[in-house]
Amino acid sequence: MRNKLQLMASALGYAKAEIFPKQSKIMAERGDVGSFLNMPYHGGDRTVKYAIDDSGNSLTIEKFIKAYDLIALEDIQLENLLVNKKQEKTKEDFPDGPPCLNTIIKNGPIIEGNGDVAASGRDNGLFNIGVYLKKSDPIGWQDKIEDYNVEKYIKPPLKATDVIRIKAQVEKKDYDFRCKDKPICNFCDERLCYTKQFGKGGDVRMPAITAIRKYESDPPIFFVDIDEDTIEVDAPTLHDHEKFSIECMTELGTPLIPVAKLVWRKQLASLMKNMASIEAPDDTKKDIQLKELLTTFISRDGKSMEDVLKRKPYTQNGVSYFKFKDFWAYVIKQKTWSEKKYPKNKTIRLLEQLFNAKTDVVKITIGKDEKSVKVWTVEKIEVEKYIPRRIEKQPAAFE
Repeated sequence: MRNKLQLMASALGYAKAEIFPKQSKIMAERGDVGSFLNMPYHGGDRTVKYAIDDSGNSLTIEKFIKAYDLIALEDIQLENLLVNKKQEKTKEDFPDGPPCLNTIIKNGPIIEGNGDVAASGRDNGLFNIGVYLKKSDPIGWQDKIEDYNVEKYIKPPLKATDVIRIKAQVEKKDYDFRCKDKPICNFCDERLCYTKQFGKGGDVRMPAITAIRKYESDPPIFFVDIDEDTIEVDAPTLHDHEKFSIECMTELGTPLIPVAKLVWRKQLASLMKNMASIEAPDDTKKDIQLKELLTTFISRDGKSMEDVLKRKPYTQNGVSYFKFKDFWAYVIKQKTWSEKKYPKNKTIRLLEQLFNAKTDVVKITIGKDEKSVKVWTVEKIEVEKYIPRRIEKQPAAFE
């Protein structure tokens, strides 16, 4: 469905329009929920978002469902759907060339100031025609460009001096189409273009990153939409373009073309402005993980303060005493704690922040000797009453 909608958007001159849903599939088994959908008919009969019929009349939800049953396509019908059957049968003005040029010319010549076409529209139009001609006929393209500077393609035709200038530009080096500039950007069909002999087929198409979602676990996980696929990466991989490229090669079979760090960071920053957050279960949070480890460790309670010297905790009057190195050894042994992200110093800081843990010096009698021992203390009530932090859900634009 997304592919067909993209074809329709390109044919209508809205190639840059967003298409929803943003993903063709989601990694539900990993906690991904995809981007939100703005559903019609919210509010029942009081809705302001509804379907319309061929006459422009609004439809109740009952009428919409009946209309849907009449016009909905089966899978095979959708697969064989042509955006414009007449277009498929008509001879192309630019055989095996970029779809954007063929679409534009079928709707009429490139006219200065027509709709979204800027003042440089005719210049850009003839430049892109020149690129096509050079790709399709490297020997005689310069003679042919004169034939395309006519009212069928450029209206009014460019002056001879402008044509000479554009010829010189195209001749200078092997330029590619100006896909991001008007007038062709609004009619871009990138995927189809790469299949054309004289489109962008000489290059390797790079997948487009369209959205990022953050799964609020500790450490967080990021779901990245690339074309019709979604991959799951951690923060260091997403931050490093080379690592991310390796992940794309592993998961999608396509590495990315190298880009400068600044370019990659800007792209991430742009995508993260609209990044959605997905609430994760409590047991994926570092504070809950630490609480479970601390609770289990304290439950291995010794019988007296002397047991603290035997690598055990001891609880008296609701206060547990233990040496941090013993707790740390227990944590590492469980293999559930992210030691690299939360080493000893950070874990100690978390114990202080989350459970009000404090250091103390206690006197422990061993035989006839009394020994001063530095211990950590935590009140059992501090551990039991702890409630995990919650991520504030950002309201959607329509809420």
